[in-house]
Amino acid sequence: MMVSRLQRLATLAPELAAAAQASADYWSPEPPPTTVLAGDLADALSSNVLLMTPSTLQAAFALCEEAILDGSTDEQAAFATGFLEALQHADGRGDFDFRTVAGFLGPTSRRHCQGMDEFHGARTRGL
Repeated sequence: MMVSRLQRLATLAPELAAAAQASADYWSPEPPPTTVLAGDLADALSSNVLLMTPSTLQAAFALCEEAILDGSTDEQAAFATGFLEALQHADGRGDFDFRTVAGFLGPTSRRHCQGMDEFHGARTRGL
């Protein structure tokens, strides 16, 4: 069985693993919708970013970039909409400083975030 990039993301830090488990428990016996799971992982990352090492953040955003470039349609949507946009919205609410992760974005992820800022008439810090 192939392990999804979201599952791999959840293994990068205990806080991410806990968020994935909580999402799985909530949605059981069905798996959580991928975009919802991605949002839960984004919430865990934004709440705990200062506990995460640069190598963890680099790995997380490398998975995001891979998924957006080469993932299935579902995986692309999960990472673009569920993960990146959740981080942008957290920045917009003042719950998270996107600048803490902006340097880890790949070029495709960065363009997606900039496009969402343009669409929403927003300005995410760090972009």
